[in-house]
Amino acid sequence: MALKTLTEKQCRGAHGAICRNWDDCAGKPWYPRRNIVYCRYQMLWLIGNFLNVDGDDIILERDTWPSEGRETGYTDAPRTQKLNVSHAAYEFTLQEVGELHHRLEKTGKDGRLLILEMHVRLAYDTSPRNLSREARAALGYISGWRRKRQSFTQWKAEKRR
Repeated sequence: MALKTLTEKQCRGAHGAICRNWDDCAGKPWYPRRNIVYCRYQMLWLIGNFLNVDGDDIILERDTWPSEGRETGYTDAPRTQKLNVSHAAYEFTLQEVGELHHRLEKTGKDGRLLILEMHVRLAYDTSPRNLSREARAALGYISGWRRKRQSFTQWKAEKRR
């Protein structure tokens, strides 16, 4: 079965109409900052682009948002306008990655396993169905617009019922 490609309006995750069920969503190769709603595919994308594991530590690999990688046809360097912004260019990226890191830290070894599997298994297949049971549990815990109020252990026990 070929993966379906969704337009930006169709793949909105938690606050949109079409991607209510993550099993029906195919994810996208790139997400703009403003569209991050912490659905499972976005969490996998964030992990793949920003985090890795070094022993027992979760490490940040980059502090800038990846470019879309789309060709524009322009050969000159882009002109930059001077904007009155009160924050650094990397601030939003670090906020998003910090939120992801906090959620992953609460999952313990299952979160580290999720990161490792993301870099190894999902480099070729981006379906969350191909993750181990522990990694899928960690992905379910870290996904969603709000943080879970219960601990990871309590959340897993409740999901088994």
